[in-house]
Parts: sequence; C-alpha cells; structure tokens
Amino acid sequence: MRKISMSYIVLCVVTVLVGFPSWAVTFEHKTPHQMKMFDNAVDGFVERLKLIDSAQHHIYLEYFMYSTHQTTEIMTRKLVEKARQGVEVRLLVDAGPAMELNNFYTAYLKRHGIKVKYFNRGPKYNIFRLLHRDHRKILSVDGRTAMVGSRNVANEYFASDPEYDFLDRDVVVTGPVVKDIEANMTDYWNNSISVEAYNPPPRPSYFKKEQLAMSPKMADSYDDYVAHQKYLISKWDYWDNKAKNFIDTPKDFKELEKKYYQLAATIHHNVYTCPHVIYATNAAGLNRHSPELPTFLRSMVKQAKEEVILETPYFIAKRRERALFQELVDKKVEVMLLTNSLRSTDLWYVAAVFDHQIHLFTAGGAKAFIYLGNPLKDEVDMVDAESDKKVIWGIHAKSFVIDRRISIIGSYNLDPHSKNYNNELVLACLDNPQMAQDLSKSIHKRIHQAVKLDVGGKPVQGANKLWRNTPASKKKWYHLLLFPAQIFDFLL
Repeated sequence: MRKISMSYIVLCVVTVLVGFPSWAVTFEHKTPHQMKMFDNAVDGFVERLKLIDSAQHHIYLEYFMYSTHQTTEIMTRKLVEKARQGVEVRLLVDAGPAMELNNFYTAYLKRHGIKVKYFNRGPKYNIFRLLHRDHRKILSVDGRTAMVGSRNVANEYFASDPEYDFLDRDVVVTGPVVKDIEANMTDYWNNSISVEAYNPPPRPSYFKKEQLAMSPKMADSYDDYVAHQKYLISKWDYWDNKAKNFIDTPKDFKELEKKYYQLAATIHHNVYTCPHVIYATNAAGLNRHSPELPTFLRSMVKQAKEEVILETPYFIAKRRERALFQELVDKKVEVMLLTNSLRSTDLWYVAAVFDHQIHLFTAGGAKAFIYLGNPLKDEVDMVDAESDKKVIWGIHAKSFVIDRRISIIGSYNLDPHSKNYNNELVLACLDNPQMAQDLSKSIHKRIHQAVKLDVGGKPVQGANKLWRNTPASKKKWYHLLLFPAQIFDFLL
C-alpha cells in the first residue's frame, strides 16, 4: 500500500478550504519597449481615458477596486461607448471587502455589452479563502499598450475625493510584453476562481390580503409580512436606482473632463526606451504563500551596490526582509524608505504595527521617512480648490529604484498580505538610467514633504505637530488597535 505523506494531506485540506494555489510567473524581454510614468493623479486619469478612446479591438481591465464614484462613471461611460462600437470590453474586479460594483451595477453593464467577472467571490464563512485577493491593477488595449501600477479606479486615486487623496504611480508600456500581460489576464479570466457576475434577484412583491386564504392566526401576522416585503422592495429599488443613475441616466461631464484634460496638458512626460523588461506576477488562482514573486524582488534588490529607494504605503518587514536590508547596509548600500505616517495613512492598524516595529529597520542604519499628508505643488485636488476643507494626501505608490539603473513599479506592498495572500504584479525596467533617475526624483519630491525617523524609529522633528494634525478618529482607532494589530501582523 502506498504511503500518503503529511504534506500531501495538508495540500488536500488547503485546496478544499482555499482553492488551488497560485504560483508566480515571470515574462522577460531583452528587446526595446517604450514606457511612460504617470505620477500625477490628474494625468493618470486622463491617460486611462485616452487609452480607452484609442481601442479598436478590445479593452481588458482588472482591478482590486472599481468604485461607483464620479470619475469611475466618466470612465465607465467611455467603456460603454466602446462596447456599442463593437469593441470587446472585459472587466475582472476583486470581490473582497472593497467591492462596490455589486450585481445591480453589473446587470446594467452587461446590458451594454460589457463582460464582468468577480475574482474569488467565495463563501463569507471561509476566512482562509477570503484573505486571498486580486490586488492587481491593469488596463490593456488591443494587445499593444498596457497601463499597470497601483492606482485603483475611484475618486481618491484621481484627486477628486473631498477628504483624502492618494499620491500614486502608473507606468504605460508598449511592446511585446503587453501580449504576455494580456495572456496572463486571460488566464485569470478563464480560471475557476473568477465567476460570472450574476443578475440581481427579481424585484420583490407581496400578496394582497384578498389573494390569500388565511386562518385567523395567519391574518395576525399579515401586517408584519407586508412590512418586511416593503422593506425588501425599497432596498431593491434603492440599488437599482443607484445603478441606473450610474450607467443609464444622461449626465454632462464635459466641464469636468475639460478641466482634467487642461491640467493634464501642462504635465510633461519623458518617453523611455527600456532595453530589458521583466513582468512578474502571480499565475491565475489564489496566492497561497507563493515564494516566487518575493524571491524575484529580493533578487533585484540584492543587485544593489550603491542605493535602494523604496516607496510603499504599508511597511511591515518581517525577519527575512529586515535581514536583507541589514545585509545591504553592512555592504555600505544606502537603503531609503518612504511610507505613510498615521496622519497620511488610510489603514490605522498598519500604522500601529509600523510604529512598533520600525526601529528594527532604522537601528541598523537604514533611513526611513513618513509622509506628512500635505499635497505636492504639482498635485491639484479637483475638489479642494472649491472647498474650505483641507484634503489629506497619502502615499499609495509601490516603487523601487536600485542604483539609479533599475526601476520597478507595481501593486506589491512591502507587507505580509502582499507576500502571502494577494495576487500582485510588478513591472521592471533594467538598464535605463534616465527612467530610474526620474523615478528617484519623483520619490524624493515626496520625501521633501516627509519627516525623517531617527535610529529609534521616532520622528527627528515635528512629532508633536504631526500628532496634533492627525484626525481624532485615526488616533482613537490607532490606540484601540495597537495591541491586536501587533498580534495579527502576519495577516496585514
């Protein structure tokens, strides 16, 4: 009788609970590719609209978050217009806690010819499976041009939220790697973990009293039955009206679009010819502690001889990552990190863990900076100009610069969740010093609006002012989650 190993049993159990695991895939090209970086929120939005307008055959979208905000509405109406012209439009959206595009919205999208699927719409009781999310952000057109990075589709990514906006980054690439990006997107689309967005249930109704043959006991509960059904009807109507208003109700966005295009026209972009391109991502399925993508990033960082610059919104470095950074510092490589402060972050529990652990990173000689939450001079909030309320800005870009020679832009956060649970992507350009230098300048521009931390992980200056300017709600949750966040940091 054949002996069954414990590892085989564990794999079977994991497969039942979570699904088939995903491994990482890497596509490498040593042929010239054209690239452009988009640091500014306004032109990041406009470039998406331009790419959609240029489509002749198909548009593939894959996003962790596809909201129902005004900017998304503008983008969605362009997608609808393209679908009417016969262009294939395909949207894969993650079905996690951030999902706003429910079945009412997708029903209207499908009526207009847009295909929609949800990634990992697993049962809510299966916490093991719910941890796994598709965190990738991709817009690809006609197999020729793709936009990847860390911007989701929502107001806060396009400088249009009245309270909080993100400093982020995308890269547009043209060349052979786009075929690989789209082939990988198609694998995700066809994978069993991606399910068709089903239509909402029919509108509820209720029977009138005269239609029912009721006993006296049943008659007593009739009013409760009617009240419950009317509640269900009002709920159904609420979502149907929201979806109809989002997609079908005529609206004039000409002035807002014009404002976006005018601001974007003032921003200059260098076009980089990248001789060596690597696209690394997870294969279709669920990331079950797949080591390949983190291993690829470590292999890139290990090449550093002079400098490594890291920009990430969430930084929770475990022992292995800290050992890598310490090894670089010991070799006289300058290691510099830019991340969020409590004021600028959107995740208070990550800040609680970061503040507790960052001294383990800085004590060895690595440099760390936390963003203050103020806007940059070249970032214009589309709402703030017309409001008395000051918008807080937070870091959301995930980028690496290595020796001013290697540029890496993607969706991968330096935290356990990206490493062990999320499906992520990175696009690396090797051997283009100009692109690396421009990426470094962009990050340093944000560092100038940040506070440096000392070897003990404390702000060198301005700590009291930073704390005073932090919203009271953030400080409350920070203290409440300080202890539990440190216990469960492996999930963050």
